[in-house]
Amino acid sequence: VLQPALFSPYPLPLPIMTVAGVLVGFGTRLGSGCTSGHGVSGLARLSRRSIVAVSTFMASAMLTATLAHGAGLLEAAGAAGGAQADPPSAGLSAAAAVGGGLLAAAAAASDAGDLPALLGTFASAAVFATGVALSGMTRQPTVLAFLVLDPSTWNSSLAFVMAAAIPAAAVGFRAARGLTQPLAHHPAVRRFFSFLLPPKGDDAGRSGGAAGSFSLPTKTVVDAPLVLGAACFGVGWGLGGLCPGPGVALAAAGHAGAAHGFVPGLVGGFLLHRMYSRM
Repeated sequence: VLQPALFSPYPLPLPIMTVAGVLVGFGTRLGSGCTSGHGVSGLARLSRRSIVAVSTFMASAMLTATLAHGAGLLEAAGAAGGAQADPPSAGLSAAAAVGGGLLAAAAAASDAGDLPALLGTFASAAVFATGVALSGMTRQPTVLAFLVLDPSTWNSSLAFVMAAAIPAAAVGFRAARGLTQPLAHHPAVRRFFSFLLPPKGDDAGRSGGAAGSFSLPTKTVVDAPLVLGAACFGVGWGLGGLCPGPGVALAAAGHAGAAHGFVPGLVGGFLLHRMYSRM
C-alpha cells in the first residue's frame, strides 16, 4: 500500500465487525444496493427507489452509530480486547495480493476471448478503489465521525464526497445514453485488440464477441425488501463504519478487523440472502 494513512481501522471487537459485515452483506443484496449503488449511481439517475433507500440507510446508520459509538462503549470493549488496533499485517496483504491474482487469472481464463471487456472492468475497479481510498471511505474513524450525531465531533467530509460523486456519475450516465454499447464492445476497440493480440485456434473464426449492452436497473416500485434491506445495511454500516468496497479494500491493506471479521461476515451475509431468496 503506497499510502498507509488512507487505510485507518477502528478499535472494534472482532465479533462486532463480523456482525456488521453480515448485516451489510445481507442488506446490500436485499435492498439491491449500497452507498455506491444507491447513494451515487441511483441518486445520479434520480431513481425514486434509490432516494428512498438512501434516506432509509442514512437514518438507520446515523441512529445506530450514535447509539453504539456515541457513548464509546464498543470502543472501550475493542481497546480492552485489542481486536483491531493492530498495524497492517504484511501476511494479510500478501494473501490478499495472491487471492486477487488468482481471481484475475480465473477471470482471464474464463473470458479470454473478451480482453477489452476484461481490461475495462479492471480499469473501472481500479478507479473506483482509488476513489474510495482518497475520499476517506477506508478510514473508519472518519466514517463513524460522520455518522455519529455529535456536534462537537461531527465530520462533514463524506457529505462533500457525495456532493462531488453524484454529479460526476450523472455526467457518466448522461454520456452513456448516446452510446449503443459499452466502449469495450465497440468494433474499433475490438479491432485494435485483435491487431495487438491476433486470435488463435478456435478464436480465429469469431467475429469479436457479442455486441454487449448497458445494464441499468428497470425496477421502479418501492417495496418492502428495498426498505428493509436499506435499513439492515444502515445498521451494519453504523455499527462497523464500513460498506462493501471500503471493507474489502481495508482487508486487502492487511488490517485484521476487516480481513478476519468484516469481509467473512460480508460473504456470510451474501450467502444468507441467497438462502433467504430460495425459501
